[in-house]
Amino acid sequence: QCPEDLACAYWSSSSGSWMSAGSWDCVTSLHCMNGELSVASSTNLTCSEKCDVPVDLSGVNSSLLHPLHSRRSSEALAVGIGSQRVALECPRGYACAYWSSLSEKWLSASSWSCETSLQCEEGELRVTTNSKVTCLEACEFPEDPSHHTRNSNSNNNTPPINPLLQPRLGEVVTIGLDPKSVGLQCPQDYGCAYWSSVTQSWWPAGPNDCTSTLSCEDRQLASDRNLTCLEACEVPVELSGLNSSTLDPLLFRRSDTAYFLAAGVEPAHFYLQCPEGYTCTTWSTLSREWRPASFSDCATYLQCEDGQLRVAATARWNQLACQPASK
Repeated sequence: QCPEDLACAYWSSSSGSWMSAGSWDCVTSLHCMNGELSVASSTNLTCSEKCDVPVDLSGVNSSLLHPLHSRRSSEALAVGIGSQRVALECPRGYACAYWSSLSEKWLSASSWSCETSLQCEEGELRVTTNSKVTCLEACEFPEDPSHHTRNSNSNNNTPPINPLLQPRLGEVVTIGLDPKSVGLQCPQDYGCAYWSSVTQSWWPAGPNDCTSTLSCEDRQLASDRNLTCLEACEVPVELSGLNSSTLDPLLFRRSDTAYFLAAGVEPAHFYLQCPEGYTCTTWSTLSREWRPASFSDCATYLQCEDGQLRVAATARWNQLACQPASK
């Protein structure tokens, strides 16, 4: 190891430069010959002066960084003459991007590629990589009214995003150069629905289907789907409260995920099952008897009308019952 105020570095023959040597890399090999110690390793090590690396990198004078860049980690960091990778991030409302010499344009930088390399030279921090990164203005979802407002005169023909929709994970999502698929959800007692241009009607979007690909152009947020939040009926796991002549009160939903079915939309499809010890059966109008229902047949369509959850008219022909399983 080096003294506390110095940093260990090793010479990289492949890059032709000094590289930062951590506790695992600052090593050598020794042997004893004729009573004298000698270095048996070909690795060239040195100790050099250190520079503290601030979290705010605006003071680093380099065209390869943006003044808004900061270190992703707030832990204390110091570098020596050895080049060391440093993970970067942009402030809220901006997205990290890197310059592609191949395509000659800015490309979206992932959390792994938003980085640079720094070294300490004559007491000053210097960027040692040729990679150029920057911070570009981005869109946020949910939108911050102080930064992002939809331009009503915009040529963007996409429908406005319903203000009730929120990210499913509850975190602010930053959309930069690349479109991003975002899971969405509606508030309690509201159901998610999407507009079908084919049927010209609203269709229910379940918990896993309430998603949209968001893009950002000229700081304008756009969605690839027309989603909305409508007043809804809660679909319980236990369906005994439906009081339907076509569904056995023992039937329950296969999925126990909370589901709010939007009112006024097309019926939603639900897979059902019977309790242990019972078999799901369907009434055969042809043979006039109950027959075992397949996985896909033990299902129904529900809809929300006037605040009440009902079996859809299109599914009332499919009578389901739970029969004791045969031994």
